[in-house]
Amino acid sequence: MDLTTFRTELRTRLGVPNGDAFFTDAVCTQLVNAGLHLVETEADWPWLEATEAINTAAGIENYQTAANALRTVTVRGPNSIVLERAPILEIERMNGTGSPRYYAPFGAQLIVRPVPVAIEALVHRYIRTEPDLAGGADVPLLPASYHSAVVEAAAMFAFRREGRANDAQAARVTFDDWIAQMRRRASRRSDDPGGGETAGS
Repeated sequence: MDLTTFRTELRTRLGVPNGDAFFTDAVCTQLVNAGLHLVETEADWPWLEATEAINTAAGIENYQTAANALRTVTVRGPNSIVLERAPILEIERMNGTGSPRYYAPFGAQLIVRPVPVAIEALVHRYIRTEPDLAGGADVPLLPASYHSAVVEAAAMFAFRREGRANDAQAARVTFDDWIAQMRRRASRRSDDPGGGETAGS
């Protein structure tokens, strides 16, 4: 779904018409984005995995990560050497220069040790955030088969906004069921033997 469809589906879920004065486009957009980010925070989903290249520079120890980076998974240096993550206190105690072998996330940066003496290419693998949906044609990173989870989460927030506690709780239960299903199916590893066969055939 794109944002326009999300808003339509949300209004359908709430039982209100398009043009409803309480659930305007702006309000529905806020609710959909709140639902999308609720889904996002439930797990380190595969569709949120991302990679960026970071080039070191001589004498520089700290490197800015991508604006949408939420959590670092790994940092790989030249010759496929994976840098070891260390607590920032240990990083601060390390001296010397050379090819980085350790890193620590700190704020929106990676601090590396030893301090580089040349340009080296690092590969930063990380979990990213979902971008807010703003334009009507915007679509989330979330796979389409799970978009109903966002609608249910948005409905939960909408019912709370109206003071409909029972409906909000019911939406929460349905949302939790969606998350449980997503956790079961999010793995890329197939649970069948392939070749078009299915269990029990």
